[in-house]
Amino acid sequence: MFSTQKFLSSLAKRQFKRLLYYPSAGNRHGFVTDFNADVIVFSDFRPKSLRTRRSFWRQFRQGAQHEIRLIVATPIARVFQIDRRKWGVFLFMDNNEAVRLIHKSGLRISTFIGVCDGCAEGGNYECVNEMPFFGKILDLMPETGMNYITDHSPYVLDGWERPRNVDNSFVLKNNGYKTSLMNDSVPGFRNRAYEFTIKKQYMMNEVKDPVPHPR
Repeated sequence: MFSTQKFLSSLAKRQFKRLLYYPSAGNRHGFVTDFNADVIVFSDFRPKSLRTRRSFWRQFRQGAQHEIRLIVATPIARVFQIDRRKWGVFLFMDNNEAVRLIHKSGLRISTFIGVCDGCAEGGNYECVNEMPFFGKILDLMPETGMNYITDHSPYVLDGWERPRNVDNSFVLKNNGYKTSLMNDSVPGFRNRAYEFTIKKQYMMNEVKDPVPHPR
């Protein structure tokens, strides 16, 4: 029987290192498959039956800008190749289950998208841009840092679509993270989306010479 976790683990052991994760992705964001990543993972638990998942997948696939070649279809996942260069996985499961699967695979999240996640309308019970869920994403950030695309966030935006002074983001800064605005209008999304970088503060600081031990 096909195991999505084992498949992702096999990618982690190869040269597919840059993972993009989009929770509560819906079926209108197939264009994200064109984003810069080696592996792209989507999750959404809205379609519950096999029939609605097949319809959901067809609509998602129509929004892709490159060739999407379906490799494996299971009741809970679609595994596909994007333009024969990178891999995609659509998980029909709760976002927390998807994060656990990514964690067990050994992959790290290089890009995270929190746009139109349905927390205000759409039935999502937990905003992907707020703690505790967002903390789970930060825990899976690689040492090189993470790109973060969002249209609403209490940490880097004031409400919807208004960037705050991200260098003074209280919650992230006080937990050891440094944020910087990269792009104030990521194309393709219905809402205006911003792209930030997030890095651990200690990665940004110069390494000081150690204090010599007395002889």
